[in-house]
Amino acid sequence: MTTQRRHNYWAVRHFAALCVLFAHSFELSGKLPMGLLRAFPLLVGISGLGVTLFFIVSGYLVTQSWQRHRSATVFAWHRLLRILPGLWACIAFAVLLGWALGSLPTAAYWTHPQLREYVLGNVLLRNVLVLPGVFNGNPAGPGATGTLWTLPLEMTCYLWVLLLGVSGLLRRSSPATTVVLGALVAVTLWGGALNLFGAAIIANWLPRYYAAFLCGMLLALWRERVFTGWLLPGMLLLAASWLTWHWPAEQSLWRWLDLLRVAMLAWFVLNVVAAVSRIWPEPSGWPDLSYGIYLFGFPIQQALVSWRPEWNGWMVFGASTLLSLLAAVLSWYAIEARALRLKDALDRPGPRVAPMKA
Repeated sequence: MTTQRRHNYWAVRHFAALCVLFAHSFELSGKLPMGLLRAFPLLVGISGLGVTLFFIVSGYLVTQSWQRHRSATVFAWHRLLRILPGLWACIAFAVLLGWALGSLPTAAYWTHPQLREYVLGNVLLRNVLVLPGVFNGNPAGPGATGTLWTLPLEMTCYLWVLLLGVSGLLRRSSPATTVVLGALVAVTLWGGALNLFGAAIIANWLPRYYAAFLCGMLLALWRERVFTGWLLPGMLLLAASWLTWHWPAEQSLWRWLDLLRVAMLAWFVLNVVAAVSRIWPEPSGWPDLSYGIYLFGFPIQQALVSWRPEWNGWMVFGASTLLSLLAAVLSWYAIEARALRLKDALDRPGPRVAPMKA
């Protein structure tokens, strides 16, 4: 049984999606100061914790995906099938929601150039937020799909794995580790300028999430040795969080403390998952609704805030959780799961995942 099948990353992904949904409920409703959520002690905001967990797990599992198949075509095909169908469904959902709730007449909405910019821009992973005449009065602004900004980052990280895999570096742990550590230093110093798709994103967010993916990769490379129990990484995570919390963010050392904090979070999470999985292994055959919750939650929450501006964050969270789960179920069974069945179209038997050579 492989590490991926044994460990319950299903639970981590859904917890991460709910973190994002919870934080956005308060941010989008405008009923609590955003500084309250940003004061979360582990990372910048509860939403930031959720996104960081997504990137850690992605780096860990996607690296193993390459090692199983070792085919650039199969790897790219699998990644596109996981990302694009759900993205396209979310774009279509947001466009229809905007048509139903927006202030423009039907003809003006469907012929507006901003609508074409929205659809084409998001298909190209450029994170275009605004639909014409939609959510203009919302407290957090008119953005319709504010979570799509992570997808160009995710695709950039997939390209890293693909390049390392094609180069042969992922066959041996020592050279791969050297490259990944160098990449961690590079993204910590210059990651804010790395935006391959030209997406509309805030640069100071980027290094942390690139680093989270790279930390997941690093732990995948040494997965036979990193499962040491959660106590030591937990204590180191608390120490790194305390240092980061008390160190002035404007000083250059802070970014290295933040990198340490992300690395310790990754190590801690993998060990917690290993411990939990002894009691509750990865469910077999359960739908993975985390991606759908993450994508559809934002437009649903914006719609709720527009419809019921008097609602507080807790009300928005309760209603949006139910509606996002429903949207995610429909997306999974109607689109995502069907698309993932096409994986076998290019699959060929690959080598078993074995301990890497040093």
